[in-house]
Amino acid sequence: MSNERELVKVSRMFYLDSLSQKEISEKLGISRPQVCRMLQEARNRGIVKITIDSPFDREDYLAEKLERLFGLRTVYVYKTPDAEGDESFYEKSARDLVPALKKFPRIAVMSGRTLWGIARMLPDTVKTGNSFVPLAGISGSRGQSFQANEIAREMAVRVGGAFATLNTPLLVRNPELGRLLCQDPGIMEILEEGKKADLALVGIGSVDENSGSYRSGAYLREDIDVLRSQGIAGSMCCSFFDSDGVFREPEISRRLIGIRVPELRHALVWAFAGDAADVGALSGALRTRRVNILSVTEAKAAALLKLSGESDGESESPGNSAGI
Repeated sequence: MSNERELVKVSRMFYLDSLSQKEISEKLGISRPQVCRMLQEARNRGIVKITIDSPFDREDYLAEKLERLFGLRTVYVYKTPDAEGDESFYEKSARDLVPALKKFPRIAVMSGRTLWGIARMLPDTVKTGNSFVPLAGISGSRGQSFQANEIAREMAVRVGGAFATLNTPLLVRNPELGRLLCQDPGIMEILEEGKKADLALVGIGSVDENSGSYRSGAYLREDIDVLRSQGIAGSMCCSFFDSDGVFREPEISRRLIGIRVPELRHALVWAFAGDAADVGALSGALRTRRVNILSVTEAKAAALLKLSGESDGESESPGNSAGI
């Protein structure tokens, strides 16, 4: 065991003077393995303590809690300044999406304001050449830029890829018409292509007046009322689920033209939830255990943990300082 003064000297040279182990060994006339052992001993005896002062402590804490609670592969938690709001969330989500685009060639996308915002933030300097396909038909006559077709096109243009178009309404009034449309060769081809996606990008739909499908004119007020009366908490792609995360098949399902979550046989499902997301719907979606990756704002992540009876860490120290 080295004496304490020697350990302090070697530690000062390495950590404060930024000398390499080789330089220290030459100056002191000792071997490099001996320098390495002395540095390790200094850590073990508490002479050297390293503190990591991370600005992401709270976000990392919330992400780790959500990953454990819902069995998620990866969670990205973003602090979004009030002045920037949604734009900050879109920009950060797009930044973290780029590496996935380099890895997964076939991408399926759902409709929604959040995904449209992310699509606009994708850099047009990274040409990954992906193939994009919509997960659902055209959602009403309002909010055309938020349609899955438009999101697929925008993403494809930005990354130098290709896109498909699903030329059919999302929702029809007659179940028999829905069945016939799904049997159309052109529509069937796009739906089958979507089912083979490597990565599915989705938002979480609420069952209220804030629903994108309601605001776009696809859902009527009576559709919302019926879904609520049947205990539906939210939607993801063309699937409905309750607050326990159980997939349900309400009557409206027979009139939707698009892909249901269980039909995504090979895809990782990446959900995006900004500050406008309904926390009850988001909780139900995660409880289905079909979401693999989640991008969420710090405020919504904390609300999600509170709803689940978990601490959001507001009064706790995440403990990212470590003595090494």
